[in-house]
Amino acid sequence: LLDKAVCGPAFEKNYAETASLIGRRAAKRLRKIEREKTKGRNWFDLPATELTEEAKADLELLQMRSAIDPLAFYRRADREVLPKYFQIGHVVDAPEDYYSSRLTKKEGKRRC
Repeated sequence: LLDKAVCGPAFEKNYAETASLIGRRAAKRLRKIEREKTKGRNWFDLPATELTEEAKADLELLQMRSAIDPLAFYRRADREVLPKYFQIGHVVDAPEDYYSSRLTKKEGKRRC
């Protein structure tokens, strides 16, 4: 009968460890702030990248790529605003593909 009881030996000590000093709404607000720092576990905790002027210019350029090259086909952009969660990377060629699928100098300059 006493196995399921809340009160037991050292009840005051255990209660003091679990009691929080902030309210329910403040805790909810803090959890929301922590949750917005990354995209989530399904996106491998992709961090919210700081939007610098260079990154902002790159993202705007990607959005306006159909105006830059009107003859090329690009899928319609899925959003009107700049993304909050993104990463910018650089493609590195594998050393095994040195002769088989290497880009020419001209293609490599266009790629970067």
